[in-house]
Amino acid sequence: ELVERIEAVTRTLTTAEIVARLDAVQVPCGPIYTVPEVFADPQVQHLELRQRIPHPTLGTVDQTGFPWRFSRTPAVIRRHPPLLGEHTDEVLQDLGYTSDQIAAMRQEGAI
Repeated sequence: ELVERIEAVTRTLTTAEIVARLDAVQVPCGPIYTVPEVFADPQVQHLELRQRIPHPTLGTVDQTGFPWRFSRTPAVIRRHPPLLGEHTDEVLQDLGYTSDQIAAMRQEGAI
């Protein structure tokens, strides 16, 4: 019932109107963006957060960079977004599984 009541009001408002109303009563909030909206955001543009990263199957992808800047240790994106299952073996090994156990799970179709 609560969700229905909230949706009845929010359907009639823009995202900006909802954020303004919540800000006015000190409710922490912010919009949930689509990817294109992220890069259109004035703060993202001002901080120059768009980084173009080479990806092995998608060509070049846009990612948000780090919102902080350190003079002696600049933050750098070193890897592309992972492919599905790209780190499965690494994660399972970190959890204590042996290579043989991982191979058996793969053969059984568990991973």
